[in-house]
Amino acid sequence: MKQKLMSAAILAAVALLSSSCVTQKKYNELRDDYDLLTSQFNDAKIALASCETGSKSLEERLDEARANNARLLEQLNALQQSLDKSISRAPTSPSLSMRSMLPTSTSSSLPTPSRKATRSTSSSPTTSPVPFRRKSSRTSMCRY
Repeated sequence: MKQKLMSAAILAAVALLSSSCVTQKKYNELRDDYDLLTSQFNDAKIALASCETGSKSLEERLDEARANNARLLEQLNALQQSLDKSISRAPTSPSLSMRSMLPTSTSSSLPTPSRKATRSTSSSPTTSPVPFRRKSSRTSMCRY
C-alpha cells in the first residue's frame, strides 16, 4: 500500500510538472507584448530626455533674451536722457526751426506733363474721354 501511494504521488508530481499552467501560445503572446511594452517604454524615456534637454535649451534662450531685453532697455533710457538733454539745450531761434527748412513752394519742384493724358470710360461709349492727372514722383506712394 505504501508503494502504491508512493507511485501515485510520483505520478501526480510528474503530471503536474510536465504540464504548464499557461499554454506555449499564450506564453509567446505575453512575451511579445512584454517586449513591445519594454521597447515603447525605452522610446518614451529617450523622448523624455530629449524634451528635458530641449526645455533646458529653451530656458537658456529665454534667460539670454531677458538679459538682452534688460540691456536694450538700459540703452533706450540712456538715449532718451541724451535726447532730453539735447532738446533742453537746443536754441529756440526761429531761424533754426523745421518750418524754415521747408521749401516755400512745392509746386515748382513737381514735374509738369508735356501733354495731357486721357482715359475713356468703358461704361458708356458715347461720352467723351475723361482727362486724368499723372502721378508725380511725390505722390507715387499714395493710392488713388
